Amino acid sequence: MTSRGPHSAYSSRDASPDLHAPYNPFHDPIELSHFSRPSLDAQDRPAGEPTKEGVPDPGYSASLGVFESEPVLWIGYAENTTTRYPEDSPYAKKWTWVHEPKIFKCIMHHTNYTFEMRYRPTRNATLKQRELLFPLINTTLSSKGNYDSALTPIPDYAFINSQSNITTYKLAAAYHSMGAMLRSFLRGDIEKTSDTFIITRSDISETRLMDGRTSYPQQNLMEAVQNLFEDILLTLLSELNLVAAETQAVKCVKSRTMIVHIYLPSSLWIGYAMAVAITLASILVGSRAIYQNGVASDTLFSRILVTTRNPTLDRLSVGACLGGDTFPKELKETKLRFGVLLEEEPREGPLGRVEHYCFGTRGETKNIVKGHNYAGLRRYVGGEEGDVDEKKGLLEDEDVAIRL
Repeated sequence: MTSRGPHSAYSSRDASPDLHAPYNPFHDPIELSHFSRPSLDAQDRPAGEPTKEGVPDPGYSASLGVFESEPVLWIGYAENTTTRYPEDSPYAKKWTWVHEPKIFKCIMHHTNYTFEMRYRPTRNATLKQRELLFPLINTTLSSKGNYDSALTPIPDYAFINSQSNITTYKLAAAYHSMGAMLRSFLRGDIEKTSDTFIITRSDISETRLMDGRTSYPQQNLMEAVQNLFEDILLTLLSELNLVAAETQAVKCVKSRTMIVHIYLPSSLWIGYAMAVAITLASILVGSRAIYQNGVASDTLFSRILVTTRNPTLDRLSVGACLGGDTFPKELKETKLRFGVLLEEEPREGPLGRVEHYCFGTRGETKNIVKGHNYAGLRRYVGGEEGDVDEKKGLLEDEDVAIRL
């Protein structure tokens, strides 16, 4: 990949180099090694001697199918330093930010890896050790001194062919194919003609090597390229037809997360004891209240109605009887209590003075005393206190009407 850049490089043939970025590699192809394609047409070449199997030798070139060299990857890119160009710089208006040119070389090696594999629950591989052994094809490209001449790999005894060692040849072919897959993503360029517009002519944008937010390469691109290729190599473990995927007994530690309930008697008793204690306390408070009041009540509407009747409250609640009206401020700020109403002239019954208890203000109520005579509805109607006929009409449904 030639990352032009920022990302617009020009070659020696460009007419106006000043229009482009300050990083200018001369060649676009990512591979320095070029593969020749020998002709398979042997009609112009004399046939060789018959082989041991009796098959005539077609006279193909001896270099056909031979791995003479492995492409060396030269990757150049520009890194945004986030530092502005000086105002007098010719790049200030077009690029704004200073870009630092970088270039590195990648050579494929036979390598011993040590990975720690985890399945929690998906597979995760952590690199523990990387030991570089030797290049995949240990040759060097030689030229006549200029980039336009043909490149010749040397030495020839390092070539890999299927006649000398079929195992080594298959291994080199497999790794060469993996490298070709990587090069297919790195090949091309990313052109940035200004500080805004970016033209991508490479599949590298489909990998994690590029930052999708800025269209710039990753900060440590060299290490990122190596890690990407190592991830591609790890995928060979899932191909059962390869030697690399042969099963092998290894130490495996399994773990599983599950919900487990543990019975702790002490915690159970503490919780129950607190609940029982609160319940007993509530019973004692309620029992004491019933003992002091001498009566028990309920939440029927009729009970609430008769215990809240008080002329004082009627005067305070004027204008708020429907509930939807504005609540009187005076009533909102008034402190109420439930007790015996202090009347100027309490009623007298057969058993003596009969008092009335209800909700009222603090100043017009007093505490309820057990054993005193109060205007209980049941006793009042039953004839023990007062005249039954006096209240009979009020207790019959046909004589009671509520009008709104």
